Order: sequence, then C-alpha cells, then structure tokens
Amino acid sequence: MMDRDSGSFMADYLKVFLWFVAHYVVMTNEVRWRRRIASNPCCSHCLTKVETLLHALRDCPKARKVW
Repeated sequence: MMDRDSGSFMADYLKVFLWFVAHYVVMTNEVRWRRRIASNPCCSHCLTKVETLLHALRDCPKARKVW
C-alpha cells in the first residue's frame, strides 16, 4: 500500500468531487426522482425546494451554514 500524506489524499478526493459537480454526476433528489429511484424530488433538509445540484451545494439553508 502506498504511503500518502493526508493533504494529498484529501486533494485527490476534492478533485474527484469537483469533477462530479462539473459533470452533473452528483445524485440529487431531483435526479433520483427523474430516474424513479426517489418518490419526492424535494430537498430532504429543508423540504421546500426541489433538490437540484445548485440547491444542494449553495441555496439550501443547511448548505449555507457550511459555506
């Protein structure tokens, strides 16, 4: 197993996450609902808006607390 420092390890995860975001691969409730995986497209945190990628990362009140 390769010995890596935690900064490099986290940077790799961040790169993968940003690639997912850039290519709309993140499975939001809206995507799950369109694929008939979820029964409701609304955000599971605020329950008032459809959970799009933008809502999940920026517009949701719970996400605003993180940023």
